[in-house]
Amino acid sequence: MTRQAPAPTRTDKHVQARDALPDDLKPVFDILVAEYKFFASIHHRTPFVSYVVLADLVRGGWRPPATSSEPRPIDQTDETSEE
Repeated sequence: MTRQAPAPTRTDKHVQARDALPDDLKPVFDILVAEYKFFASIHHRTPFVSYVVLADLVRGGWRPPATSSEPRPIDQTDETSEE
């Protein structure tokens, strides 16, 4: 059984950055936030997320790979990680 991440708790800064995006980019932002949190937690255990930077990336054209439409499960590990 794969555990999924708990429902996201959105900070004021998260809400402000997300709300500044057009509605069609909000799902893209949500995917990027989930991906960023996943990989940052692998490397740093407690990720700091700059939501304004992530919103700028989405505005600038960042899109998830064609094979990634859902956030990764919380217990998935990155086997290519080199620390």
